[in-house]
Amino acid sequence: MKPSKTELRREIRAKLKELPPTSSAVGSARLVARVTELPEWRNSNSVFLFVPLSGEPALEVLLELALAGGKKVAVPAYDPATETYLAREVRMSEKDLVRGRFGVREPHDGCPPLPVGALDFAVVPGVAFTSDGKRLGRGRGFYDRLLASFRGVSCGVGFDEQIVPEMPVEPHDVKLSYVATPTRLWDCRSAPKKNRNAD
Repeated sequence: MKPSKTELRREIRAKLKELPPTSSAVGSARLVARVTELPEWRNSNSVFLFVPLSGEPALEVLLELALAGGKKVAVPAYDPATETYLAREVRMSEKDLVRGRFGVREPHDGCPPLPVGALDFAVVPGVAFTSDGKRLGRGRGFYDRLLASFRGVSCGVGFDEQIVPEMPVEPHDVKLSYVATPTRLWDCRSAPKKNRNAD
């Protein structure tokens, strides 16, 4: 029997709590390198990034690298009117990001909204992933709704402990183009799937 989404979240969160800080830091740095080596990242004009929550890979440097490279950067921002997230443009990370509703930094209301469907590349967090592009979120469905109109290349990012052999899926669940960990990268768009191991 497949484990339920609730069981998977409990199992993965327990594993992540056991990760030493040094292991998380090294893994995060390797993930940054893995994402920025992708040709789709290098060739993108606009990217959709996230500010990590506790336990997620620390990929804030991606935002700085994207801005320094002249890319247009969007970050999720909570919209109380619709009780969902939308994408807002960030031009200066220190100035544009403020503490949001759920305690994570997000673009302030003055940052212009950007249509998600017009963005080229998205870096997507999750609680767990499969090697064929399935993603398990935190349970509120915010990212699935936000990425429903996304037409670019998406890359799920997590630690190796977050890869599972299978998970329950629902019709609204968004499938990813890539899944990356510190040691591996899966291209989930083609069959047979390509698995690039770390050198």
